[in-house]
Amino acid sequence: MMDLLRRQLENQFLSGGLVLVLFTGLLAAMRKFPEYLWHFIERRFVTIVDISDHDPAFFWVQTWLSTHEYTKRSRLLTASTRTRPVGYSPQEKEEDQFSRKKQLTEVLFSPAPGTHLFRFHGHFILLTRTRTQGEGTMGELAFHETIVFKTFSKNVIRDLIFDARHSAFPPDDNRVAVLRSQWNQWQLAQRKVPRNLDSIVLADNTANELLADLKWFFGASKWFSEHGIPYQRGYMLAGPPGSGKTSLVVAIASAFDRDIYIINLASTSDANLVSLTCSLPEHAIVLIEDIDGGFVQRDKVVGPDQLSFSGFINAIDGVSASTGRILFMTTNHIEKIDPALLRPGRADRIFNFGPATPDMAYRFYLKFFPGEPELASQFSATYGKTPPSSMADLQEHLIRYREDSTGAVTNVGNLVRSN
Repeated sequence: MMDLLRRQLENQFLSGGLVLVLFTGLLAAMRKFPEYLWHFIERRFVTIVDISDHDPAFFWVQTWLSTHEYTKRSRLLTASTRTRPVGYSPQEKEEDQFSRKKQLTEVLFSPAPGTHLFRFHGHFILLTRTRTQGEGTMGELAFHETIVFKTFSKNVIRDLIFDARHSAFPPDDNRVAVLRSQWNQWQLAQRKVPRNLDSIVLADNTANELLADLKWFFGASKWFSEHGIPYQRGYMLAGPPGSGKTSLVVAIASAFDRDIYIINLASTSDANLVSLTCSLPEHAIVLIEDIDGGFVQRDKVVGPDQLSFSGFINAIDGVSASTGRILFMTTNHIEKIDPALLRPGRADRIFNFGPATPDMAYRFYLKFFPGEPELASQFSATYGKTPPSSMADLQEHLIRYREDSTGAVTNVGNLVRSN
């Protein structure tokens, strides 16, 4: 065997071919060596964090990048108007709130798809933004985006994400964040100025009952666990339009410093709704408005994604339902609601909102004209002789006569009632 190998090596043609193969292999390996070396270094020393546009953190980072010095100098940018409209900021001057720019949609400029290098806290960070084509079908985005950060310090990336979150949710901003469901994720829609619960005029003791029930619920997680009851609470608010149902939810969220998560049944599916409910923080306030108009039949919802009734039920009180969730459902026609939605565990308490009563008219009048109890009594008595109206109608009437307390009383019979 050795003699055969020696004779083959003495063959110049074969030995030359062998040398050529070995040289070519070595050259190819040397060309790949920098890539292998970089992958070795990257796996052991580089921190890589990717953020998909399916996650709310994508919006935080996009907003944060829009204010970074690198973005101000860059000429490769993406303009985005898919973010929230410009809202009131406590730091703004009062006169600025009436300028035209506050009525326009906010436009954010952030680094465009590609690779970018910038500094943060003295460290270089490599940013790669990619955009891939989606299926473009109903209920899906036309494209998906991902932002990837690379740096040698893990703490720097953490600080960057926390700074971005701080920019999106300033700790001194006490406005109520309103998030809306978009496919399988939550998108910040707007921030609402907190509403005082005393500004809501309701019949009987509805507001105080609801407030007391929620105060007990927030501190009762151990009690629910000891009794083997899922730690969730649901409320059905039933009444005609303009009776204060949604306003009460905003006031409750303001009182407990909670955000409001609004689910649009017409633009979600069974799988997406499960993802949405699973991602809710504890003690989140979920709002589903006009639920009587959602389900045409028990197994169908109006909309392209076909949310099933059973899928909806499982999402709000099944295994996947989030712990500590507060669910508010509103309806204009409680008689149309399927009994399965009205049972305890889904709608633990039902509050009925009717037209404004004379007592409600009296209290509401005093909010516009404090210190006028006699006129308030006349307003209440005159209103009691007219067909009942909603609180929204009363509010519009009092706004119309905001500088004429007597005119508000004498013209209450001409109150314009909405349909």
